[in-house]
Amino acid sequence: MAASDRLHAVGPGWHPLLLRLHERLLAVGSDYRIEDLKEKLGEVRTHVTAPSATARSEMRGLITEAEKQSATICEFCGGARAPAGDASMPQ
Repeated sequence: MAASDRLHAVGPGWHPLLLRLHERLLAVGSDYRIEDLKEKLGEVRTHVTAPSATARSEMRGLITEAEKQSATICEFCGGARAPAGDASMPQ
């Protein structure tokens, strides 16, 4: 299942970010699969599988970048927000 098929799992503010991530993941390997997509501690969390270890490694870098970007985007409206200083502390 691709990112575009799992958008319902998170708020609409992150949809553009995830669609861009989907395009970048497709460029690495069109046969990737989203195993989990959710919000955790104010950031999007994405877990994928891909047939080759090389593709998984490259995808992991793209996913990490998107997860960090999600911390600066409101999950619901897509507006800018300050990243949390300490994710373990309630906001």
